Amino acid sequence: MPFINLGEKPSSTQGAVPTAPDKAKVYYPSLHIDNSDLGLEEKDVGKELMAMIKLKVRSVEKRMSESNGKKYSCSLEVIGIDIKPKQKNKGHYGKA
Repeated sequence: MPFINLGEKPSSTQGAVPTAPDKAKVYYPSLHIDNSDLGLEEKDVGKELMAMIKLKVRSVEKRMSESNGKKYSCSLEVIGIDIKPKQKNKGHYGKA
């Protein structure tokens, strides 16, 4: 199953003061985890890793907007995570 790219480019209408969007910048959702040792170290900062996560879907919303078209949002509860190092020439989740 292919991955869904969650990156989003900012629009010029997001802030109170209109500014030109930085076309090169892409924003991604983030995940912050406290009090769990995931086996990561400071040297891992900036690296891309593959992870398998177990989620519980809390809500799903689909809206139509004249200015932005279709918009989707969902709320997910992360129940568990298994992190694997990214391997060259391998498929998803480090498998050939």
